Amino acid sequence: KRQLFVNKRDELLDYCRVDAWLTMKLYEKFGMGHFWEVARFTHTFPQDVVHATTVVDSSFLSWMVHKAKRKFVLPKRGQWKYSAKVSKYDGATILEPAVGLHRNVFCFDFTSLYPTTMITFNMGPDTFTDENYDVSFTEGYGFTFSVESEFAAMLKEMLDRRLRYKRQRKNYPPDSFEYRKLDAKQNALKVIINSVYGVFNGAGFRFTNPKFAESVVNAARQSLLTVKKIFELKGFKVLYGDSVSK
Repeated sequence: KRQLFVNKRDELLDYCRVDAWLTMKLYEKFGMGHFWEVARFTHTFPQDVVHATTVVDSSFLSWMVHKAKRKFVLPKRGQWKYSAKVSKYDGATILEPAVGLHRNVFCFDFTSLYPTTMITFNMGPDTFTDENYDVSFTEGYGFTFSVESEFAAMLKEMLDRRLRYKRQRKNYPPDSFEYRKLDAKQNALKVIINSVYGVFNGAGFRFTNPKFAESVVNAARQSLLTVKKIFELKGFKVLYGDSVSK
């Protein structure tokens, strides 16, 4: 390669182009094109996007630096006031499906259930508290509405941007470069958004607290059961339901 650089730079340029093209084709073949966009959105290296804690942590750091309305110092890992060890808690609720063949079936879906839940109830490490909270979904802890959560605001901005990319994607044929680019962007944001809830009960996150994660699951469960009750009061039979966020 050094000889090419010194004597035949055009050949070296062609070599690098083919190398980059082959790498991109491998990413496309294995459905990994959005990895580059995740890295770009979160300001991380491509090899780090498989680590949810790194992705979410870097996203929030970037938000605090560039877009946050309220500025405050983020604690180091393990030094957050409410830091706690990873532990188990009840997960998502799955309603027992009604067996049989059914007609006139309608399907209703929550949009990004866990992230939307966090936005609705102003859930973030900056509003999580064990005193004077306005809403609570787990014993001893809750969230305040006295200030807007910067974490929830970040989520809302990501959700809005993802919907914008999905709308723009419709303007192009599926096999076009523009469509694939916008699809990779919206898919990258989906990966980031759906990684947010789980890291609060993951080792290595600067805001680890299983009570936070449990609050999100419990709130989502409450939403599912509330919607179920509303439909039943209107005379509908609920055949199935779950609070699993996909």
